[in-house]
Amino acid sequence: MKYLLASHGPLAKAAIESAQMIVGAVDNLQAVSIDSTLESTTDEIKKILDSCKNEEWIIITDIIGGTPFNASYRLLDEYSNILLVTGLNLPMLLELLMSN
Repeated sequence: MKYLLASHGPLAKAAIESAQMIVGAVDNLQAVSIDSTLESTTDEIKKILDSCKNEEWIIITDIIGGTPFNASYRLLDEYSNILLVTGLNLPMLLELLMSN
């Protein structure tokens, strides 16, 4: 299982840094910080998903209806190996990482 965090600004990257301070290095976790258009964000997420096509992905976005969520939502029909979750927060991320 791989995790992709997608957020406005540096939230996703900061969440990874904070989580790694607590649980140590994690290699199945990536971040996308959105600061551009819906199309370019969708393309950036697709590149990450395509880099590990045989993996199951959980994409966690910051808020429903925002660009990170909308870009990920567009890909649900195209990729059968992704699950989309919204409401990114540190306790959620720690729970995921410590349960594996």
